[in-house]
Amino acid sequence: MQRDGTLPKGHDGRRAYISAAARNLSTIAQKNEDLHSEFGYGCNVDEHIKYGKCLDGRCMQRMGWEVHKLYHGSQQLLKNDQSLHYACMTNNSFAVLHLLSLPHDINALDQHGQSALHIASRQGILSIVEHLLNEPNINLHLQDAFGNTCLHIAALANQFSIVQLLLRAGCRWDLTNNENKLAADVAGPDQRIYYTLKQFSTENDLADKLDVLQTNAATVRTRQQTATRDLKTRALLVRSQRLRQHTAS
Repeated sequence: MQRDGTLPKGHDGRRAYISAAARNLSTIAQKNEDLHSEFGYGCNVDEHIKYGKCLDGRCMQRMGWEVHKLYHGSQQLLKNDQSLHYACMTNNSFAVLHLLSLPHDINALDQHGQSALHIASRQGILSIVEHLLNEPNINLHLQDAFGNTCLHIAALANQFSIVQLLLRAGCRWDLTNNENKLAADVAGPDQRIYYTLKQFSTENDLADKLDVLQTNAATVRTRQQTATRDLKTRALLVRSQRLRQHTAS
């Protein structure tokens, strides 16, 4: 290479070869776009073809769930498959979406009795939790070997945004774990979690009491209406009897 950035004489052939190789690489990569979904999840196909690997750290590490999916053809999650758990544990949103697109059991449990939602709630990646919550058959109230729900896990892990998301999704705040503790009782140092759970429980208690009052009021109205109807019926009977007596005399 000369100072002006040009190649010395006689190197035009090398430049042409490099250009042709680059074009060929791009063509091969376009023909193998499906490798993006089977070989590294988001890795650079050109780099794989050229160097035998890419710069995607997750790909170079060859995460366990990737190897497992490639080995089994990436067609479905097998019985007791922990791939979704592992993808949540490694905060791999792309992998979670891919695995959710396969036939799967969203409520499958690991050796600790935890679902993928338990793990995602602890990790605190909002997009992953949202993907899981969008699953129609997800059970929000599963309790692990220690009796903890995903709300317990999120509160304990100090994941305020996840706690808010789970509450909006309908997670029960009133379930206790094996130590008879609510999610609020195990909340981490972020005081917003504790006060949010307490406020939520208070509001729900008030709503429950209001429902009871409305039910009682409806019962009272029904009884009053029944009593009024009985009085009117009794009055009509008395009037009818008097009319018959008057006619007979």
